[in-house]
Amino acid sequence: MAADTTVLTMHQPWASLLVYGLKRIEGRTWDSAHRGRLWIHAAAKEMDPADLQELQAYYTQVHALDGNTPQFPPAYPTSALLGCVDVVDVLPQAAVEHWPGLPDSCRMEATSPFCFLCENPKRLVVPQPLKGEHKLWQLPKAMLKVALQGLREPPGLAPFTWRAFGDPRAMLSPAPNTCGPEGGSRAKGGASNAHGAAVATAKAAGSDLERPSGSGAGQEKSAARVQATSLAGDVEAPPTAEVLEKRIRAVRKKLRQVADLQAAVGSAAAGQAGLTAEQRDKLTRVAEWEAELAALEQQLATVTGMGR
Repeated sequence: MAADTTVLTMHQPWASLLVYGLKRIEGRTWDSAHRGRLWIHAAAKEMDPADLQELQAYYTQVHALDGNTPQFPPAYPTSALLGCVDVVDVLPQAAVEHWPGLPDSCRMEATSPFCFLCENPKRLVVPQPLKGEHKLWQLPKAMLKVALQGLREPPGLAPFTWRAFGDPRAMLSPAPNTCGPEGGSRAKGGASNAHGAAVATAKAAGSDLERPSGSGAGQEKSAARVQATSLAGDVEAPPTAEVLEKRIRAVRKKLRQVADLQAAVGSAAAGQAGLTAEQRDKLTRVAEWEAELAALEQQLATVTGMGR
């Protein structure tokens, strides 16, 4: 039963966007063996209207690439069970970025070290009030019975399945030994080695930029993410201005969160005593994220300058 009762708590508006099928990749800094139904719970924190405005513009652009106009949720409840999705796979970011034949609209959503590939979204007609937990947790059986009766298809959603683009797991296998020219063998091995290096980097990052119970991954980046991309440089084109701008927004948002945290606790040690280990870690990494932001902005300036 555990596979049918697994829950992930996320922040709004990302949580509702997922059960409405507009968000198809949920990003995390950690890998997971979970496959199948994943219930989506909205955390207690009220959403930032600026986040909603930014994400609506972003997902309008994403779905426009496929000729679709997204229908956004009418409301974004908090502290509630919202619905569910099916997780068909969890892949390292590099594997999604190098997935042959994957539409650009899907590739745009791969912005975290590990990507939960989601499909078959279902929303609850009446979101159920419920307290969340950290990472993956189990839905109470009494709540499961109520939730199963209230699931409905999201409105205006175009059919979508990840399997339409082939099996991404084939890309994670080591390249076979061949007797062909050295150049051909190096091309295959290069892609495989780049993916392996990206996976190792992401796993080594551990809790790097860990988000509190799931702010839409997608929007947050770490230095490990940039490093993983550079490790795959022999098979990946230089990042576009759009990709760099997304990363810059993610890092800026993280710095704003840290600034808010600093303002809340002040400089006194007593104020920081009540913080979680994750929050204390964030306070120590401001310089690192500021350096990353400066590097990204410099890279963006170079890319846009070349385009003139």
